[in-house]
Amino acid sequence: MSDSGSESDFGPTPTKKTNRASTTKSPTKKAQHDKTLHLSKKDLDVFTNIDKPHEKGGKTSIEQQYQKKTQLEHILLRPDTYIGSVQFCEKTTMWVYDKDKDSIVTKDISYVPGLYKIFDEILVNAADNKQRDKSMNVIKIDIDQQTNSISIFNNGKGVPVVMHKVEKMYVYFT
Repeated sequence: MSDSGSESDFGPTPTKKTNRASTTKSPTKKAQHDKTLHLSKKDLDVFTNIDKPHEKGGKTSIEQQYQKKTQLEHILLRPDTYIGSVQFCEKTTMWVYDKDKDSIVTKDISYVPGLYKIFDEILVNAADNKQRDKSMNVIKIDIDQQTNSISIFNNGKGVPVVMHKVEKMYVYFT
């Protein structure tokens, strides 16, 4: 924070130009929210060579290089920032469950590290609950190939579903 008392060290915030009132209705919040979920091919092209001439000639502008994104757009555009690679990796020797032998064996497999990380995080959270609740003694994992679903359950205390007095929202969402 600068000594001048402004809120930014990068200079004054530009003032917004006011436009005349529009006679058309603005889209609802739901409609605005839905727009952010539809990403164009251009949006998905996150790697830009700024030295390469742009389609219309000239170099890529600052506005083309840097764009404000919602948290959801950022996650969808750059999932590897949060979970790791979303591409299949080379075959790697890992421990896997062998249904025929009813045991865990080593096997060369190819997998997506980001997907692996998501399941790992859920399992670690289920196990970490033991630290908060000593009476927890069950973790169940159900993989249903018919419905393409995975369920993870523990019998520990869950997150309280109560309204946060300061934030005015349920604790689960804070």
